[in-house]
This record gives sequence, C-alpha cells and structure tokens, in this order.
Amino acid sequence: MLSDTLTLSAGTTPPLVRIRKAVLQFRVGKTWGAKRDLRVLDEITLDIQPGEIVALVGESGSGKTTLGKAMLGLYALNSGDIEIERAEGSRRDGPVHDLQMVFQDPLSSFNPRFTIGSSIALPLRMHLHLPEPAISDRVCALLTRVGLNAGFADRYPHEMSGGQLQRAAMGRALALSPRLIVADEAVSKLDVSVRAQILNLIKSLNRSEKIAIVFITHDLGVAQFLADRVAVMYFGRIIELGSSEQVMTRPRHPYTAMLMNARRGEAVANDEAKPNATGCNFASRCPRSLDRCRVERPGAIDAGDGSEVYCFNALP
Repeated sequence: MLSDTLTLSAGTTPPLVRIRKAVLQFRVGKTWGAKRDLRVLDEITLDIQPGEIVALVGESGSGKTTLGKAMLGLYALNSGDIEIERAEGSRRDGPVHDLQMVFQDPLSSFNPRFTIGSSIALPLRMHLHLPEPAISDRVCALLTRVGLNAGFADRYPHEMSGGQLQRAAMGRALALSPRLIVADEAVSKLDVSVRAQILNLIKSLNRSEKIAIVFITHDLGVAQFLADRVAVMYFGRIIELGSSEQVMTRPRHPYTAMLMNARRGEAVANDEAKPNATGCNFASRCPRSLDRCRVERPGAIDAGDGSEVYCFNALP
C-alpha cells in the first residue's frame, strides 16, 4: 500500500517534529568555474514523536547531518516544511529553546577560554535571565545530572577527557529544558570503553526527561542499541523506516540489506553510487532493480508492521 507520509508512531499523539517534502539544495562548484545545484535533502517526509529516539543512519554524504541541522533551523529549505510543536506557553515567534544540539567533537564545541561552568551558564544567563546564585545552583545540578561533580565547573575544556566533555555537552544541551536534542555522531570520537557510558547516559536522559532525540550515526550497532526507530538515508532520501529491531534484523530495502551484510563482514557490491533525478537513487547498484526503478521514483510503501520502505521490489 502506498503512503504519502512516513509516520513514525501509531497513535493519536501529535508529532513533535513534522517534516513534509523537505528539499534543500547547495550551490556547488569552483569559484571560477561553472556551478550547479546539489540536492542534499530530496523530499524528506518524517514525523518524530515526543520522547522517542530516532536514529538517522547511512553512508557519509547521505544527508543525515544536514537533515538534523535543518530541523534546528540552521539551514533554510528550498521547499517543503519543517514544523516543531512548541511547548505550551512558549512564543511561536520567540527563541527556539525547545531545540538543542550535541556535536561530534566535544572539544571543539566548547570555547577554550571559558570554563565548563561558564559555558553551561551562558544560555541560562542569556535566555532565562536568572540571578547569579540560581545560575550557579543550576550549573551544579546539570553537571551532577550527567555524572560529573560540581568541581568540573571550574575546569577548562583541555583539562577534561573526551567522555567528560561529552557529558558536559549533554549538560549544556539540557540547560534550557529542550524537547528535542539532535546528537550528531556524539560518540564517534570517544574510546570504545567510554562510548557505552555516554550511550547509557543518553538513554537515561531520554527516559527520565522525556526528551526526543535524533541520533545521527554511521554505526549500525549504536543505532540498534539506542534507537526506538531507524531511518535509513541514501543520497538525501529516506529509503527505509521502521523499528530498530525490524530494520536491523529484517531489512526490506536492498540498500539496508547491503549495510547489514557489510556490518557482518560479508562482501558487498562496490559499484559507483550515482544519484538519480527521476528514479531510485540506488538503482545503479541494486541487484533487484527493475526497469521502472531507473525512471520512476518509488513512494513510501507500508509494510504492514509500522515500517515503510521506498522500493518497488523490496525484500520479503
């Protein structure tokens, strides 16, 4: 059955984030040469429910980070819409406190001349206009919430480990009580021994604070452990969407199956990837492609178990 929209969650709860046919193009080319439009988001349609964790996975260049930044308003769409359900009482035309981001490199995301406490206090001072004693108390509470003691407030970024810095980054993101956090490869630069600690922290914050999290990652194991649902992206399009268990163990799109095979160490086809303006972007690499795949874009096909796949010849 064809579906016009990707619905991530059944039920009547309004989505926190509602994305409809989002298109984003960048003008690329050498300064002195011909330029062209590169479509990095290609008619993305997606709902994100309050309090859920959605992982965006795919190869480098698939549009994961761009989609996350577009949700936060850091990129203006060429067409389509991204609507955020604001908290009750918040001004629709006011600052978007409901949205925060945790970056990939925890060291470069902090000002090296500011102490950690000053960095966390800055949004409290700018947006909430709290008195200084209340700010200090709030900073200490946030550090404690992410597993650091109050003494870390006086440290500078270079005096902390990567795991400690990423905890502090989570504390800073929580400062304004957001409803959505976009975490961009938030554990990829951490040691394996620290990675599990940060993932468990993210899961704990999600459960206790009821914060929706969009987790951008190329690590399928991380997505399977952390996410409620997984959206697989390829050349700016979502090609499969479903529960973590379904996508990781019963993939329906041939590209998702290829990713799973590569994860298991199996040999996969390494044909050149080419975007397709009219048909399926994966058609040139797909072992199940049909003639129509090269000239017709597949819509979202409801698989009947809450998952959807963009494929004319999906795996059973």
